[in-house]
Amino acid sequence: MLKTDILNILIEEFLSYTQKGFSNGEDFIIINCWGDIEDFMYEVLKLVCNEEVIQKYYGDEIEYGNLRIGRIVNGKERSPYEVPDEITKALQDAGIVDGDVNNPELSDIIGAEWGFSDEFSICDCCREVVRTSPDSYSWTKNYAIIGCEIFCGDCIRNNEDLSREYLNNNLLNNSNTANTILDPSYFEELGYQRYNGKFAAGLHLDRNYSDPEEDLDKLSKLYDNVLFDITDVSQFETKWNVWVKYRKDDVEVA
Repeated sequence: MLKTDILNILIEEFLSYTQKGFSNGEDFIIINCWGDIEDFMYEVLKLVCNEEVIQKYYGDEIEYGNLRIGRIVNGKERSPYEVPDEITKALQDAGIVDGDVNNPELSDIIGAEWGFSDEFSICDCCREVVRTSPDSYSWTKNYAIIGCEIFCGDCIRNNEDLSREYLNNNLLNNSNTANTILDPSYFEELGYQRYNGKFAAGLHLDRNYSDPEEDLDKLSKLYDNVLFDITDVSQFETKWNVWVKYRKDDVEVA
């Protein structure tokens, strides 16, 4: 059996333990743990290198599946981490990676970008990958779980039924969830009014922050429908607007 055939079997077996989706039109797979990557990469190297070469650079395991290693220059300085030339050439000669690929990684071998299941998921509607864990101070959710399914922001925004379900099932009269997907104009079209007030939470000790649970309790006595809408997220503070509808009495919007 040719090495490429064996590689295809290895990749097929490896991918059978993953979720498959797309990111900007490109293949994207979601992996459960580092151990799966380490085992796979070790098997790939066994396919193209003899045991002596593998032991020379990696020993009995490829930590985190990373083929790069550090190099000592003049016995003192440590150069940037790189894949040993011997390993790169073996992967290129076997046709596993292209000849112009330097420092080959997992994505080069499987032909897809990847991430972990505790950081990414896949939209049950369009199969687009969505990030489910923050990667910056300004990160906000661009997905929602509706019922037992996960939907990306684009599917929710572009589907009226999903937009209504997101509003009614996730946002409405819920102090634990705030909108990060729908445009404020959508609430206006449905007859909501923005409640006049400043709402924020954060870590600045000199500021009098809002309590969403207390705010909802207060506003629910005046309005049947109350929802929160994130407007700004920074390192130490989050700000939001409150939208209300169906006033219960003659009290004007404050």
